[in-house]
Amino acid sequence: MSRAVRRIALLILTLVPAGFAVLVAVEAIRTGGFTLGGDSAADNIPDSFYETDSFLPAGILDNAGWVIAACIAWIVVVGLLAGVSALRRTGTRRTN
Repeated sequence: MSRAVRRIALLILTLVPAGFAVLVAVEAIRTGGFTLGGDSAADNIPDSFYETDSFLPAGILDNAGWVIAACIAWIVVVGLLAGVSALRRTGTRRTN
């Protein structure tokens, strides 16, 4: 696989779970799954933000914390695998 394809794949494998985690967090806040404490930036959010239903399934929103934790774990694993792959390539170059 070429170097550019690997980098694009790594970028996709990192950004997709990050984007999904942000989406789940925003929807969980909006639907009341996560509550934000007082005296924060959340005080400036208009009430109309919270009035509509979510487009995400209820199962995802009910377990939003676990979904976000899984996304974070995915990103960490991708980073570790990329690091191991880079170390192997560097080690191969040094021995040749």
